[in-house]
Amino acid sequence: MANFSELSSSLSFTSSSHMSNGSISHNISNSSVAEAGTSLEVISLNKLSSSLEQLLIESTCEYSDADIVVEGIAVGVHRCILASRSKFFHELFRREKGSLEKDGKPKYCMSELLPYGNVGYEAFLIFLSYLYTGKLKPSPMEVSTCVDNVCAHDACRPAITFAVELMYASSIFQVPELVSLFQRRLLNFVRKALAEDVIPILVVAFHCQSSQLIAQCVDRIAVSNLDNISIEKELPHEVADKIKQLRRKPISEDENSTEAGDPPT
Repeated sequence: MANFSELSSSLSFTSSSHMSNGSISHNISNSSVAEAGTSLEVISLNKLSSSLEQLLIESTCEYSDADIVVEGIAVGVHRCILASRSKFFHELFRREKGSLEKDGKPKYCMSELLPYGNVGYEAFLIFLSYLYTGKLKPSPMEVSTCVDNVCAHDACRPAITFAVELMYASSIFQVPELVSLFQRRLLNFVRKALAEDVIPILVVAFHCQSSQLIAQCVDRIAVSNLDNISIEKELPHEVADKIKQLRRKPISEDENSTEAGDPPT
């Protein structure tokens, strides 16, 4: 308290103008205290984020009370954290106890949690890290880039597949801010990707009910050279019908000049 008083005094009496105008010195003091409080809050939140991350990455911090099995690998989680961050998990843990393991921890299988789509091990770790820390890590290079050395990896199939998995996780597990983020990322992919690589984006957009993403994908595939048989086989019936309807309409000169199967420039 003494240090705080000294700080306030030094700010208030640094010049004669401050002495003659109490309101100015008061404003400066309040501003400095507010800035100090904001800095402390940022530092505290970063430390909290880092501490919670240790629960995921440090083997010595094994305090998990449930396992989620993804691609045959058990991932330890803390139900109180997942329940507080996701309405899906809140309802899941309240409704179901999971199958008990030998150590007494409940176990949940990812394949049984997903009504559609797929979320792989690496994608789930990225998603889980966000729930714990509030920070989204970059996609791992080894699972989100292709083997082509000259590829920019900004719209290749591995990058799209990984983003699609994260879109499924964000939507199914009800984390709306991540849904918005990956929707924007997938929209960017649609403009750059090959037509056949837009198919999985359209499928996830359909399941996650993203109308903007659906519209962009449908328009992109409609002007491609993908055959109707492949479209009917890989896409939901109503989406395939929409694409075929668009193809029956006269094609504009600009659309006709676009090379089939390649992203428009």
